[in-house]
Amino acid sequence: MSKVDDEKALCTKCIGDKEFSRWIKKSGSVGKCGFDASHGNRRKVVTIEEFAKEVDRYFRTNYQRGEGYAYCSADSDKAE
Repeated sequence: MSKVDDEKALCTKCIGDKEFSRWIKKSGSVGKCGFDASHGNRRKVVTIEEFAKEVDRYFRTNYQRGEGYAYCSADSDKAE
């Protein structure tokens, strides 16, 4: 992890999803939560950028676009 001190850090307690919280525990380093001081400064943390990249990776791996459907608008008689 590179810039935790320069950026706001997100800790394991800030994340309700267990899978992402485990990822922070595995990938983060001990530091201070940048969002809630009551979470302390001894939890594993990652930068917002690192977390966003992991969430993006997760969604791209596990989800895809749904099937497209033709539809007509009220002002048109042809499908769009």
